[in-house]
Amino acid sequence: MLSFIFARQRWNFVVGFMILLVAGALTFVAVGVVSGNSALAGLGSVLAAVAAISATILVQIRRDEVEQSKFFLEKALEGFRTSLQFFEGNNDRVRWIAGARILEHSRRLAASISEPAHMNVYEMHREDMRDRIARVLGYDNPSRTANFFLGLSADAGPEEMRRDRQVRRLDHSSLCALLDFSEFPRGYVDPLAEHRLTESDLQRTRRNFPALHHYLADYFNEMRRRAEIRARHPDHPPSL
Repeated sequence: MLSFIFARQRWNFVVGFMILLVAGALTFVAVGVVSGNSALAGLGSVLAAVAAISATILVQIRRDEVEQSKFFLEKALEGFRTSLQFFEGNNDRVRWIAGARILEHSRRLAASISEPAHMNVYEMHREDMRDRIARVLGYDNPSRTANFFLGLSADAGPEEMRRDRQVRRLDHSSLCALLDFSEFPRGYVDPLAEHRLTESDLQRTRRNFPALHHYLADYFNEMRRRAEIRARHPDHPPSL
């Protein structure tokens, strides 16, 4: 986010400088023509030429920055898709290490994305990746046992566990990389933060969404009941 802010401030400064340069060029030309001073008019023409050349260069630089940001986005998403192929459907130690490395490289590429629109696309795909990585680690999967992380089959016997667990168990650094990715990053700005249900939504749901309307009516009635109890007994808030 800070890189976006700094980039925007830099371009605001550059655009402002170009506007001043153009304004100065036009002023010199106008004053030179009116006063008959060919030197001033010539200086204005030179400044105008410099401004035109600078604008062309800056447009190309800006285009290159957008293309570079797009490149980092595409490669990061490509790496995410590739890494999943190493995790899903197996618990092979070597494949998981390779997949974790690809995932980490992809994350570092994503850190170089400079365009806000590209970052929004990245975050959209990251939500899906975060869910899939969490499920690889066993989220919402009661059938996944500790044997999976030992690199063994679910029905491995005690002898197999004693013999193979040290060699086949999944590498802890790869597990840590997946666990870190499955969590929301520090400073994450939830795009849903500005959306909050209120009692005015009861009218929006009354006709077309009767089940949701019924749920919201019960919910807000309960909230009002709790508010009344808190008002009467401020030292004993109602249990949730």
